[in-house]
Amino acid sequence: MFQFHYTITDDDYLKFNINHSTQTNIGKATVLTMQLSIPFILVFIILLSFINGSTFSALMVETIIFTIVSIFWIIYYKKSITRSLKRTMRATKKSGRLPYIANGTLIFDENFMHEDTALQEIKTAYSLIEKIYTTNEALYIYTSAVSAVILPYRFIESQEVFNSLLDFLQEKTGKTIINITK
Repeated sequence: MFQFHYTITDDDYLKFNINHSTQTNIGKATVLTMQLSIPFILVFIILLSFINGSTFSALMVETIIFTIVSIFWIIYYKKSITRSLKRTMRATKKSGRLPYIANGTLIFDENFMHEDTALQEIKTAYSLIEKIYTTNEALYIYTSAVSAVILPYRFIESQEVFNSLLDFLQEKTGKTIINITK
């Protein structure tokens, strides 16, 4: 049995969302789609200009400008995710709610993962755990496609306990633990 008392901070929650948005398969696909959307739209506009009989010099100017815009968009998009997540979190906190439960206890027994907080107690069978990710700073145990239990490493007393926990989770869930460290 493993038991961890934890406190989730805004930074922990933000890092989880950034990792989810940029490192998971779902997040990577979404980011790639968004990164390529503007260049495809701009190529479509250039093709329409060509079909409508624009001059060669006008097409070249459009192509150069749109190429610069596309490169900027592809590079900048990932950074905009972080800014957007921070804005959303500030707005949620300003309304008097936290987008996460800050304090709790996480217990792993033979049959279930228990997450106990002041507001709720959640008991999850290991068979319902969808995936497990590790980063440089936390363990993310996904109980749905977009929701995970966040366990920052600072609440795991040693590397030995951490390794034992990973072995235990892999045995109980049958899932491969994925390292999404950048």
